[in-house]
Amino acid sequence: GETGSIDDGATRFRESSYEVGTGLRGTLAENYTYEAYISNARYESRERQRYFVTEDIEDYFLGQPIGEAGDFLEGSGVLIYQPNMDRLNSPLTPAVYRSLTEVAGSKNFSQLQTVNASLSGPAFNLPAGPAKFAVVIEAVRQKYELRPDEGLLPEQSRYWGAGSTGGKGKRDRYAA
Repeated sequence: GETGSIDDGATRFRESSYEVGTGLRGTLAENYTYEAYISNARYESRERQRYFVTEDIEDYFLGQPIGEAGDFLEGSGVLIYQPNMDRLNSPLTPAVYRSLTEVAGSKNFSQLQTVNASLSGPAFNLPAGPAKFAVVIEAVRQKYELRPDEGLLPEQSRYWGAGSTGGKGKRDRYAA
């Protein structure tokens, strides 16, 4: 094929994740029960693939501009090309495919950390029996980061027909 082999044209993904947690459960003063738990989970992914380099693909198929659009669009910056029809109508060779592409990708992760604890038991006695209580507290931290290759970002537009956005964030949540 035009890419040379399935390896040259393939998108590669690598993913890994883990979750670790531990906790305690027990009784205090015979009437009160407690639980405590802590955990950490993380997911990571990497993606790599070949993308056409915009400048290279335009030069290969369109050549150099021969002028600017006429009277109606004068000053618009719309360029006129005389495409190489032989190239447009012929398959790429593997060598040409590799010369017009670059490997780029992204590295992403998300993470969740949790701590929670509870205590329950009798609070006081009533005529019908003991009133019970429960106290629960929780703290959670979530974060993520999306890191695409800079050439995939809109402000770069290095790769033809491809784009991505990055991002990151963190939030903490507490509850009782």
